[in-house]
Amino acid sequence: MPIKLVLFALLAFLVAIFALENSAPVAVRFLGVTFAEVPLAAVIVGLFALGITMGVLFSLPKILHYGGRMRELERELAKHAPKIIVPHEPSEKDAKS
Repeated sequence: MPIKLVLFALLAFLVAIFALENSAPVAVRFLGVTFAEVPLAAVIVGLFALGITMGVLFSLPKILHYGGRMRELERELAKHAPKIIVPHEPSEKDAKS
C-alpha cells in the first residue's frame, strides 16, 4: 500500500476523531460581528482550509513564473543543443554474421 494513502487515511481518521470530540457549538465573533453558533470543529477546519487556500493563491504567481521560465529555457536549450546521434548497437543477428 502506498505510503501517501496510509498517511491520508491516518489524517482522515484523526480529523474524524477531532470533529467528534469538538462538536460543541461556539459563537464566532470577528471585528465586532457575532456569527451564528457553529461547531468548534467546523470553525477550525474552515480556517485551516482558508489558510491553505490563501497560501496557494499567494504562491500561484511565483509557480506560474517559474513554469514559464522553465518552458523558455527548454526552448532555448532545444535551439542550441547539438543533435545527439546514438550509435547502433549490434543485435544478436549482427553478432553471428
